Amino acid sequence: MTVRTFCAFAVATLTLTPMAGIAATSPSPGTMRAALADPIDPSYVEADVGAAGTLEGPFDAEAYATYSGLDVQTGQAMVRSLQRNGFVGGYGRQWYQPRGSGYLGELVMVFTSSSGAASIANASKTRYQQDAGFQSLVEPHLNLGSFGVTEVSAGYHWTTVLFEKGNNLFAIVQGSIGDFMTSQAV
Repeated sequence: MTVRTFCAFAVATLTLTPMAGIAATSPSPGTMRAALADPIDPSYVEADVGAAGTLEGPFDAEAYATYSGLDVQTGQAMVRSLQRNGFVGGYGRQWYQPRGSGYLGELVMVFTSSSGAASIANASKTRYQQDAGFQSLVEPHLNLGSFGVTEVSAGYHWTTVLFEKGNNLFAIVQGSIGDFMTSQAV
């Protein structure tokens, strides 16, 4: 699994601002970006919006599937699943450590209903557990339906946490070449 594929399933933190009242239209990029926190560690540098190989900035279902690095058929199935579940837009942020091996990514995905966000979260949990690099589930103690996973992939140790807030699905992922403490990510 590549960094790109792994990060396609990622989330944010409990302290993030919810986007209340978002229904069938995609919120503005500024509103979605404001829902994502900056990293605590100042050594991380944010990728440029639209930079190749990143999910930095606003995205739609097609851009998300393309970023995921899936084959065409699987990517099209992902787009249909997102659309069927009422996905209206998302926003991603990614950081890296210039002199290190650390990676941090966040995203928010907005749906027309909380059931759409929950459905995609449940599908993501199942997919993580089926991945060859899957190590364990982690309890992030955030809210009902939230979960974390640890994986080893492409020489990186990863911790990802997903949680729902209303009709929004948040993801945060932290990875490094060295084995870091999962509690840092949670």
